[in-house]
Amino acid sequence: MQRVVNGNLPTMKRTATLMFAIFLAAGAMEAQSLAGGSQQAADVEHTDVAKIFQHGQFALQAGELDSAEVDFRKVLRADPQAAAAYVNLGVIEMRRKNWDKALVELRRAEKLAPTMAGIRLNIGLAEYKRGNYPDAIMPLGAALRDQPDAVQPRYLLGLCYSFVGAARGCGENVATALAADV
Repeated sequence: MQRVVNGNLPTMKRTATLMFAIFLAAGAMEAQSLAGGSQQAADVEHTDVAKIFQHGQFALQAGELDSAEVDFRKVLRADPQAAAAYVNLGVIEMRRKNWDKALVELRRAEKLAPTMAGIRLNIGLAEYKRGNYPDAIMPLGAALRDQPDAVQPRYLLGLCYSFVGAARGCGENVATALAADV
């Protein structure tokens, strides 16, 4: 069994990297949908927006947060309904440890695409990082229902239950998360 260090398992980095990869995949799907259209002028504009989105993803992946933010804001000026751009802005703010700003962006994304993978997990994670454990429980529970074998939401959910004094589910979630961690 691995030790918990400052509320985190060492392998949570791997899980976070996996979630980041999911966001990149979701972003790629969003970029593809941005590239569609029926008029030639609209096609050119959408292709440009898709290229900007893709450039933002590469910048985010490279850790160039300011550049990525500029690109995703350009995408949103062209298409305010681009949920994946809001998700990526939320991820940027999470990487900056600006939890309140991250939640604003993630909640915008959730309103536009409530079933997009990873949004609820990241909302729960941001609430957890803010120390707002009661508000982290619902999104983490939803993330766990979406991916029943996922270690990170199960572990964080157990901790949140523990911190708010809700023993029901706490031990089971933490024990299952620790047992699943290899």
